[in-house]
Amino acid sequence: MVHDQPEVPVAGEITTPHVEATAPADEQAPTEPASPPPPSTAVAIESLLDFYAQLSASVSAGDGAFALDRLDPRVFEIYPDSCPEALASFADPDLVIEFLERGATETWTFEAEGQAIEIPDAIAVTIRLTGRGQAGEPSEAHVSIIDGEYHWFTFC
Repeated sequence: MVHDQPEVPVAGEITTPHVEATAPADEQAPTEPASPPPPSTAVAIESLLDFYAQLSASVSAGDGAFALDRLDPRVFEIYPDSCPEALASFADPDLVIEFLERGATETWTFEAEGQAIEIPDAIAVTIRLTGRGQAGEPSEAHVSIIDGEYHWFTFC
């Protein structure tokens, strides 16, 4: 089947744009590679469920490596030296920190020891803490995202 194409009148002159010749690729000056965009600190690369499972395991086992590494650095502004000992004292094989729900992302103020630090883009979360004499009632906590990882706040 042949389709007839209608004739379209052309107004003006048809020209081909002039293109400058370039040197062959091996003669061109080297160019800087494009810099990748900086990593976003607003998007986590892990789930809150995974984060709290790892945090719970770290704290309950008395292995403070993960728990200390993931404390928000601003906690150390208030507690510069006491967090390792405080986290070790939390050890309890029956301790469970269970993530229940993600809340709003908004500015929140971390208040401890008579100091207050404003945390922009803090994420409110609902968790349930059981063990260490806790009844397991849901409570609000906050996390931040730094370099794609969740970080938590606690009193040391």
